[in-house]
Amino acid sequence: MESEAYSHEEQYDTSINIIGSIKELDTISNLIKAELYPDIKDRELIRQELGIRTEKSISRIEHGVKKAFMSFVSDEHERFFHKIFSKDLNKADMSFILYWQLLVTNPLFREMTSGLFVKYYFEGRVYIDTDDVLGYVVELRNKNESVVWSESTIKIIANKYLNLMAKLGFLEKKGRKKVFVYATLSPELQVIALYFSKFYPSGSSNVLSKELARLSFIPQEDLVHKYKKLSKNGLFDMSFNGEALTFNMNDDIERVIDVLYE
Repeated sequence: MESEAYSHEEQYDTSINIIGSIKELDTISNLIKAELYPDIKDRELIRQELGIRTEKSISRIEHGVKKAFMSFVSDEHERFFHKIFSKDLNKADMSFILYWQLLVTNPLFREMTSGLFVKYYFEGRVYIDTDDVLGYVVELRNKNESVVWSESTIKIIANKYLNLMAKLGFLEKKGRKKVFVYATLSPELQVIALYFSKFYPSGSSNVLSKELARLSFIPQEDLVHKYKKLSKNGLFDMSFNGEALTFNMNDDIERVIDVLYE
């Protein structure tokens, strides 16, 4: 499939508004599975999960999910995505898969997460609120002449982004505040992070950069220890130059996923 993820890097699409309006993470996952495996998943049952009656609204959500999650930078990326969705993942692992996929495919989500969310997280902030996100989105609009969002659109983007991050498990609502939740990667996800680094914009095919490690909530001081221990399973070899972790996978991506989620 031809790459769509990098082709309009500066033209932010707002499909996160649609994703952020879907109530349950499982529904997002099921909509993706219905697109990937139409013979297995009952699309009509999944549509009922949405709790929406009009065909126009349902089609809008299905299109938004497809646009947000079904863009691939290479055939390998597409094969990886199909394979991981063939597994019965727990909710925590599925959250990270969806999160990483949005980082790859959606420039607006990537910019907001890298420039604001993760920055606050590693600064040790307790919470993030709508005003923080509103201010950041206004800055994005002002820096990009091609972006002509209205004030109401900006408010929707800010609210839906926070809703989405809460749905993914990275925030917990307490009153009007959204409190950060400490994020941890399972050993399986730590290996999956290496594969996503191959698809991440401006990345190298075998380097887990400092930027993507931070976006994966892995502190720099933990990077070498975590992966040196993990490399003992034989799935990959690694080295570290002080800034980025270089790795070589020892098996085909689909077989690795079988090993991780057997």
